[in-house]
Amino acid sequence: MSNSRGNGIPITSNRQRINLTSAYRKRIAFILGLLVFYLLWRRPFGLFIREESTKLHASDDASLLLVNDNGTTVERSDCNQTGRYFLGPDFCSDDLSSHPYLLLIIPSRPGNAKDRAAVRETWGLHARKQNVALVFGFGAFGSTNDDLHRELRSEHAFFGDLLQITSITDAYHNQTQLMLAFLDWGAKNCQSAQFIGKADEDTWINIFGVLERLRPLENETNFILGHIITGAVVRRLATEKWALTLQEYPDATYPPFAEGHLYIFPRSSITSVLQASKRLHMHWIDDVFIGGQIPKFLNMSLIHIPEWAQIFDINPKSRDCSGSKYLIIHDVSAVVKRKIYYHPCMRLYRQIVPPELLP
Repeated sequence: MSNSRGNGIPITSNRQRINLTSAYRKRIAFILGLLVFYLLWRRPFGLFIREESTKLHASDDASLLLVNDNGTTVERSDCNQTGRYFLGPDFCSDDLSSHPYLLLIIPSRPGNAKDRAAVRETWGLHARKQNVALVFGFGAFGSTNDDLHRELRSEHAFFGDLLQITSITDAYHNQTQLMLAFLDWGAKNCQSAQFIGKADEDTWINIFGVLERLRPLENETNFILGHIITGAVVRRLATEKWALTLQEYPDATYPPFAEGHLYIFPRSSITSVLQASKRLHMHWIDDVFIGGQIPKFLNMSLIHIPEWAQIFDINPKSRDCSGSKYLIIHDVSAVVKRKIYYHPCMRLYRQIVPPELLP
């Protein structure tokens, strides 16, 4: 028989009230427990767990590195918006005897995997045989592009030659800042390298000929080697590719400068180069700023490489055999690099291709 008032409304006993209250308390406690667990996951505990997970994942794929206050790189598991992080090459180890004779840093773009592959397979192969290290550098790009991040980690895990600076956005007009950061990394992490320089990704470098020019300069400390341009007029029209405003560069002509297709400094001079960059008004044309204005400020000797050409200025009939004639060829696609590298005429130049490197 059920308990009810005369109007049909059920009557709840004291025992039932206690049971219901206890059930509600348990539910509330359970919900509060879930909330506390969620907050713990979101805050320090969760961040710690995710950081450790990221560390394991990153070490499986490739090293993420950051710059200390002293400029050296250390391994880190994650990055944030204020850090300066790298995918960092691993060939400059604590063993100074393993450092390269010449370090060439090649500005690249994150998506240029095919162009990097062509360099590695052609003149980059000759470079490695001669204790010349190549590094492909780029800046920060959209963090939402997960596929590209994974591809770069995989590429770096295999080749170990990518350098990413995430404190500077990867953009054409940031090239001067990026190149200075690349030089800074090279000088601090490859301290036994004799020389450090820059090469363009779309350039063919006759590394044997370049090394012949460098070896007599081993005792020199204040020079830049490259193809020197003199008397270049500053372009002012905003529609022109290389235009600078009067505020960016007030003079009508540039000082003599080494074109960015290839220029090389003594490693010992890089600190002075970086210090000078802070005392001059910086602009985005890195060839002129790093290859000309800074050397002028530091009273550097400009050592000219005359054996230079644009690929389209070379007779098409002899273009594939041009790698033995010129030390620097610009506008060379991945396809043409391979044609030059595998052309039979390269066998004829022992001073350019040592016999032990011939297939």
